[in-house]
Amino acid sequence: MPETTARDGLARIQKWEHGKSTEGKAEGIATPELLFVQTPRIPVPEEARTVITADPSLSETPVIYHRGNVFSPRAVLDEGSSTSKAVKGALMAQIPPFQWLPVGISGYLKGLEIESAEFFSESKPSKGFECGDMDNVRVIYESSMDEDLKSCSTDKNIDLVVLGNSMELFSQPRRFTEIVIKLKKELGQRVIIYTPALGEPSHMALLAYMGIDLMDTLPLVHYARDNILLTPSTKIRFEDAGADWYCTCMFCKEWQSGGSKDAEFPLILGHNYSTALQELSLVRQAIRVGSLRELVEARIAVQPRAINILRFLDSLHFDYIEEFTPIARKTVLIASTLDSLSRPEVVRFRKRIQQRYIKPDFAKVLLLLPCSARKPYSSSPSHQAFMFALKNCKNPMVVHEVIVTSPLGIVPRELELAYPAQHYDIPVTGTWYEEEKAAVRTQLNWLLENFEYSRIVAHLDNEHAFLVDGLEHVELTGGEKATSKSSLAKLTETLNDAVLDCPEISPKKRRHQMLTALAMFQFGADAGRALTEGAEFRGNYPYLKILHTGSQLGMIEGSTGLISLTLAGGERILASGAYGVEIEDFQIKGDIFAPGVRDADLQIRTIDEVVVFCKNGNGTGKKLKAVGRAAMPGVEMKDAEKGRAVKVRHYVK
Repeated sequence: MPETTARDGLARIQKWEHGKSTEGKAEGIATPELLFVQTPRIPVPEEARTVITADPSLSETPVIYHRGNVFSPRAVLDEGSSTSKAVKGALMAQIPPFQWLPVGISGYLKGLEIESAEFFSESKPSKGFECGDMDNVRVIYESSMDEDLKSCSTDKNIDLVVLGNSMELFSQPRRFTEIVIKLKKELGQRVIIYTPALGEPSHMALLAYMGIDLMDTLPLVHYARDNILLTPSTKIRFEDAGADWYCTCMFCKEWQSGGSKDAEFPLILGHNYSTALQELSLVRQAIRVGSLRELVEARIAVQPRAINILRFLDSLHFDYIEEFTPIARKTVLIASTLDSLSRPEVVRFRKRIQQRYIKPDFAKVLLLLPCSARKPYSSSPSHQAFMFALKNCKNPMVVHEVIVTSPLGIVPRELELAYPAQHYDIPVTGTWYEEEKAAVRTQLNWLLENFEYSRIVAHLDNEHAFLVDGLEHVELTGGEKATSKSSLAKLTETLNDAVLDCPEISPKKRRHQMLTALAMFQFGADAGRALTEGAEFRGNYPYLKILHTGSQLGMIEGSTGLISLTLAGGERILASGAYGVEIEDFQIKGDIFAPGVRDADLQIRTIDEVVVFCKNGNGTGKKLKAVGRAAMPGVEMKDAEKGRAVKVRHYVK
């Protein structure tokens, strides 16, 4: 059974330890991985970590043994048989005969110099092909998907699922997206997915983003036969690569030093292999640091089919993908394309504003402000100037600052720490696309339809005044430049008049209401109120401690914008029934792993603060065991059999 060691959305790095070498030593591979197709005519490079072959005796690395097609099936490699002794590397899986490539693509195989009997069949193989003692593989087809998935979902021994005829499906972006997401939903994160004939470097990041774990090198060989050099974003014909072609791979260096034309194919193939391995390394690194979406958007910019797949993922399957998207990241969210408006973290922020945000009672006058390049906004010179002008008015405590920005729409000041409000960057050209304008207006309209303000002041300069077009009774104070002395003076003057009849509120009460709004945004309304009820806040913003009668309930971590809990704070969240992970009643001495989880709140996302509890002996109540941070989403905690579920911070001794 695979074990996930790092994740970024649906993408994951997994250990798959299944095979055994001839010495009996357990070996395995890490995903996402590139399977090198090996035939007598196509050797694989030394750098190949895993091969897929019809002759396992050719390789000393971990092997996936493909058994031909329905017309030329090969023998089963039963463990301990004389045939299996020819396997030098670890035998990871035996794939039964299936349709590798679309009907009518024999020319593709001819160019590869592969016998069509190895990779091609005109019909789906019949049932009944046995896989010996390694019955951990299933081949799934679109035509019989429901039946195939039903069989897979009840068999916990399945490690690997092959999506038959993936190459043909990839040419139909909407259908391909639907099928892959259906596989993920039905099989969960425990099963490795292999899409044959889709190992092109420019597709690797997108396939990993979808949750696909294994690809192969058939496209690399195909393009090499056509004298095409691959890069992560484009294809270049060998004859068009002039003297200024620059590549540091050993194969291009050999060619540039005067390699013969007879060696063109192996040199081009070697380059394509090198490019693919480098790209795979980048994909894995992006998964580890949480920047895979940025890599995907960069790679698909000139690939219409890939762009369609990403857009179908965002528009049609948001709810599923969002479940696996971490609640926060340490890396900056780069919103450099219009597709960034639809990425899960951005849409989730806008949705949670509408689902969880409640305007604090102090907020009587709405002040709309532009965003800033520096985050959090309050640390920027422009917002320091705005806040100084605000403090100069007679009753600043009743003014509600709300930042208007792309791609998030609106960010109330009390949520400026909440991811991704302090972790995003956008190109600033002064030009707003209609999609960006629509996102801001939708959020503003929601705010004004659900909450009342006595006055609305928009401190936006003339270039950005269009953001409040259509809103009634808005007073503009930004002028030509929002940070100019005259504009700031007008802001103070306008606010003085706006707050004239508003009741005063103490700074202490205002701070409590602001931080309660943050707690509700993180944990939900009931849990957020429960956490901050009767509490006071001490420290320097943003590193504030939440205290009650001398006991610390939690602390805001400025770097993530999350409230981290103590055991005392965990008791309050547990009583509200939110963000709980149920385990058996055992003494905790470290982190919680998936086998120990009995149940988990489906609201939980990776990085969320959670409370770990067990049921009381009579089953009528809950007993707090620990607090910590989720290492996987709640839906995966309920399904996974391996891996860390909760990174524990404090536990009951």
